[in-house]
Amino acid sequence: MKLIVLQENLSKAVGIAEKFTSTKTQLPILANICLKTEKERLKIQATNLEVGLSLWLGAQIKNKGEITIPARVFSEFINSLPKEKVHLELKDKILTVSCGSFSADFTGISAEEFPPLPTVGEKKPELNLPFSLFLPAMEKVCFAAAHDEGRPVLTGVKLEPKEKKLVLVATDGYRLSIQEIEKGKMEIPSALIIPARSLLEILRLASGSEEEEIGLSFTEKGNQIIFSLLDTEIVTRLIEGEFPEYQKIIPDSFSTQVKLEKEAFLRALKVAAIFARDSANIVRFKIEENSLTISANSPQIGKNKTKIEARVRGKESRIAFNVRFLLEFLSKISEEEIIFEMSNSLNPGVFKIAKDPSYLHIIMPVRVQE
Repeated sequence: MKLIVLQENLSKAVGIAEKFTSTKTQLPILANICLKTEKERLKIQATNLEVGLSLWLGAQIKNKGEITIPARVFSEFINSLPKEKVHLELKDKILTVSCGSFSADFTGISAEEFPPLPTVGEKKPELNLPFSLFLPAMEKVCFAAAHDEGRPVLTGVKLEPKEKKLVLVATDGYRLSIQEIEKGKMEIPSALIIPARSLLEILRLASGSEEEEIGLSFTEKGNQIIFSLLDTEIVTRLIEGEFPEYQKIIPDSFSTQVKLEKEAFLRALKVAAIFARDSANIVRFKIEENSLTISANSPQIGKNKTKIEARVRGKESRIAFNVRFLLEFLSKISEEEIIFEMSNSLNPGVFKIAKDPSYLHIIMPVRVQE
């Protein structure tokens, strides 16, 4: 293998690929990235066996070849090079990289040992998802998925076709996010559960892109899905299992409704979080006529109380939540007005966006003694 590529392009691509490698495994090959010539481009691949990345760079190819090399060290070296042309040459599993007065040799592992990653190649994606709908929806949903692998199905986001809508759902058992988007011409044959971590990687990649759509394709066996974006593809396994019947926990009525200005609500919660830190992150809500009082206390530190204006409908109520869940929810919302609904202190609290009825967030309350 012998080729020339621009340092800026290679540095960016290797930096992205490094995030898809894994050092927490007994397979050394997963800590490597795979470099392979393909027509007049350099293909870079990385995987941790759950999610994989393939991306292509324009390059001047002189000789074909492929090799895998340690991602972290290679990335650090490429980042340190001047913005000039980088020369890569492979001889007997030794990759020589030179740029200006800099040169280094990397000992590689044969590309034959690298796990094969399915790609779309020159085919057209089976579906196209508009960025303007799909990316904001992912951001409002993914954070609610579980991180604990004890129940794998909860680490994913469910994509569920429903008449003219596509419903995205995530839950960790303590909170639930639901976002509906217009399905348009998207024809997903059945519900899918996609790992939230994979969707977050897609979100990071797509956020800096000028593309208007992201492609979606299924592998032959149907247990993997490929997201394609310009010269980048991400392949991820689908999660098998029964997703919880989330509709059953959505309250169909409320006894108290509170309309809040988001920024005032957020500021009060951030202050309360300081005092809730040493008391299981618990904050208390006291809902009265035209106001919401948020309080927290810690025997070691002290206590805090903030009253903010609110438009209250229904009866006066009290309820308590984990403040971390509230702050994470609000960090994903850009709209100015939030609606909070509840029926009693032990039933789920429902959070809505005033001008967006397609979104719903539910948080389970914390039982506290008055």
